[in-house]
Amino acid sequence: AAHFLRIDHNQNFPDEPIQKTNLLIIGPPGCGKTETIRTILREFDLDIPVAVINASTLTSSGYKGKNAEDVIIDLVKDAIRIVNKNARKYVHEAKNPEECKKLAEQAVIRLANQGIIVLDEMDKLRIKPNMRLEDNLFQRGVQQQLLKIIEGGTGLTEDERYNKIDTTNILFILAGAHIGLEEITKQRLQYGKCEMQTKPPIGFTAKPVENTSVSPVKQTFTDNELLPSAEDLIQYGYLPELVGRIQMRCKYKPVTEDILYRILTESKLSPAMQATNMFFETANHLVFEPGALKAIATKATVEKTGCRGLKTIVSDIIYNIYYEMAGNPGNTITITEDTVTKGYPAMITDYLEPTVDEQELGHWDEDWED
Repeated sequence: AAHFLRIDHNQNFPDEPIQKTNLLIIGPPGCGKTETIRTILREFDLDIPVAVINASTLTSSGYKGKNAEDVIIDLVKDAIRIVNKNARKYVHEAKNPEECKKLAEQAVIRLANQGIIVLDEMDKLRIKPNMRLEDNLFQRGVQQQLLKIIEGGTGLTEDERYNKIDTTNILFILAGAHIGLEEITKQRLQYGKCEMQTKPPIGFTAKPVENTSVSPVKQTFTDNELLPSAEDLIQYGYLPELVGRIQMRCKYKPVTEDILYRILTESKLSPAMQATNMFFETANHLVFEPGALKAIATKATVEKTGCRGLKTIVSDIIYNIYYEMAGNPGNTITITEDTVTKGYPAMITDYLEPTVDEQELGHWDEDWED
């Protein structure tokens, strides 16, 4: 929301611009870091181009693969999609095909200059400490290229068609699990500068330091305290120049078992609902008992796979049954708690024809379980 307000302000008051605030999102796997952004755009249908790129696939210039500059090309492609979806809105003043093409190109550039670039799995580009320079060559090169793009400007790609894109107002969101970063933050909060005193002396003539052990000053921390500082991010493996251009940091909490259960029972993207609809296409009826859904949520919590783990667990349960039932219509397959926890076979009975009201609910309703 702040990004859209800033764009509106800068258009109305170009002499008093508000600079962008890039964001770093930290959270465990499957907590919804990327899906949050996709959901907002899907629900509000905003005319803002967004490019979601897996940062681990990026390579330095001169090497095979997707270069860091290609993120701009992905953003332009999404801007073209928006213009094509509602072309009359952007080219209604055109009087001939040439003018129409010119207005469309201007609209694409204008939209792309206000877009959002999401770099997922950003922690895979960290420069790992205690490793040779050669081992971190790609990571360092990609970070340096991203630094140039995030800083802002034009002429950042080798393709002249995309050199008009100005990344000054493009919002960058960096997301990743950042495993191990919290330990660095805790160490700083516990010991502060005392950590340096625990290091052993160097040299043959150095005298050993007596009683070098330092007790932690603090053991428990609030969520705000565990937000990493710039020093923590640099120690984790980010270039200082890149850290300086990430002005805001937020941290996602792990998804709880209760939320996972609600995703299974209420969300439009529920893996259980998708499996039910898939079986409906084979003229079979798939039912998940409440105990089975709770067991799936518990299993995903124990495995620490988050929302993404729900799809894996459901797929492991139903796909063998799906291939067996695909050519055998007219059955009701009930997934019980024992099916999830103990691997027992699902209960297969004669097909129970759903009512008209149930069909209107998209083949998914709790009344089917009765």
